[in-house]
Amino acid sequence: MAESFADLEGWKELQAYLKELPLNIESRFLKKALMQAAVIVETAAKTTTEFKDKTGRLRKSIELEKKRNKKGVIRMGVKAAAPHAHLVERGFTVKTKKGSRHIPGRYFMTKALMNNRDRVLEEIKTVLGAEIKKFEKKKAAKLRKAARSAAK
Repeated sequence: MAESFADLEGWKELQAYLKELPLNIESRFLKKALMQAAVIVETAAKTTTEFKDKTGRLRKSIELEKKRNKKGVIRMGVKAAAPHAHLVERGFTVKTKKGSRHIPGRYFMTKALMNNRDRVLEEIKTVLGAEIKKFEKKKAAKLRKAARSAAK
């Protein structure tokens, strides 16, 4: 199992290639890859049996999240927007007249990511590879067209 992107075979070469691309193209490729990888985690979180969801509100609140900060860094992820999602995920303490009792967290979001980690990394690698191949094909076609125009 790969611990991070840096452990993936060919990651350093891919990173160097992406840095050579114009920022808007690099951003588009990464956004698409991360979005498709996040769908894997979203599906796993929605279909988990780690918790009982009597009303269905927690499962319905699990959704993809896209954010861009002021520096332009894109953040993709999966979030559970239900007001009680953090309590189910991390657990909580109930205070009673007899004392307090800890209700352990179910860690359904964490498990959804960790149980699908290899699939997520493979999806990112596959999507980036496909996008790069499409880009290179278009680039080669433009160069051939330009060469034909110059030859005339």
